[in-house]
Amino acid sequence: SAANLQHIPCKFFKSGACTAGKNCLFSHSRDPPSENFVCKYFLKGNCKFGAKCSLSH
Repeated sequence: SAANLQHIPCKFFKSGACTAGKNCLFSHSRDPPSENFVCKYFLKGNCKFGAKCSLSH
């Protein structure tokens, strides 16, 4: 089963470019997340998205 990623904002939705619509695994909420989620890959020093990552670094 797919991981629950609804707590992570969709980086494409923010720019109006998400093509997945209701099937998107990420959040399309316009409200800021209640928690500040830090990228687990950034914490390990290997986030491949860098500045484009939708999570906090």
